[in-house]
Amino acid sequence: MSGSPKPLSIVIPTYNRSALLTQCLDALRTQTAGIESFDITVVDDHSPDDTPDVLRNAAQSMPNLTWTRQPENRGPAAARNRAASLSTGRLLLFLDDDIVASPDLVETHLRLHDNRGAQHGVVGHVSWLPGLKVTPFMTWVEEHPVLFNYANMTAGPQENIPAAFYTCNLSLARATFEAAGGFDERFPFPACEDTDLGVRLANEGFSLWYEPGAIAWHARAITLSDLRSRLRQTAPSVELFAQLHPETLLPGSEGHSRPDTPLWRLVRAVKRSLLRLAVQVTPSVGGYDLRSMHYACELGHAQLAGLRDLRRQQRT
Repeated sequence: MSGSPKPLSIVIPTYNRSALLTQCLDALRTQTAGIESFDITVVDDHSPDDTPDVLRNAAQSMPNLTWTRQPENRGPAAARNRAASLSTGRLLLFLDDDIVASPDLVETHLRLHDNRGAQHGVVGHVSWLPGLKVTPFMTWVEEHPVLFNYANMTAGPQENIPAAFYTCNLSLARATFEAAGGFDERFPFPACEDTDLGVRLANEGFSLWYEPGAIAWHARAITLSDLRSRLRQTAPSVELFAQLHPETLLPGSEGHSRPDTPLWRLVRAVKRSLLRLAVQVTPSVGGYDLRSMHYACELGHAQLAGLRDLRRQQRT
């Protein structure tokens, strides 16, 4: 990247989401921190859509944007590592390609690193983009630690760093990131690779500050079907994390400790069917939140199905 190093570099991996990436980049054009304060590095993880055209056009009007393309799809861990290696900022701010930054996001992250040591990180808040239709399931996701645990986090230093290490809106010193070895590229999917880095950093004395005022928004809705598919697909990442950190339990790894005998499969299948029928009639009964039980049951089923898929692949 030409020119003097900036105080902060934004790192964005992207794959097959050109419309969402456009929204992400547009929000970075209007930051209250001027372009002399930050640059942006995007790595396209070999997208089959028009992502290269989007990035090529954006770079013509964004002098602080640099991008490159992976020769093959390797997952977000590898894409983030490559983007970080191509950037020069003293601080790295990790965002996802479906994230829309608030106007003062960069300024807030920079301020929260003032007079702090290299072992200090900042995680900001992420919610649904204003204007999205928020479904009951999306509300439930915000209230339960399925994707994020913001509902149970309070501003300030986090005691459980891995559980709060969300690289959709997180900054830390480049030196600290590099000393930890970056993201483990054995994680093939967008799952657990950030938590793994959080575990390693926590073991080295890293501190993580949660700042609700460092706001960004998810620009896409999510459905129960979406999340079921994701949990089933990312079983290899959950399995790898469990092998690397057997002492750390995270949402998505519960399937490793659940019985998976034919009898238990039958019990769970009956429960799943009954809940599917019940929520079509009423969301709750007798103080029981049937809708929440339905969501949890469906996602638990997806986790176990993904684990069984993985076991079958390992046997062949």
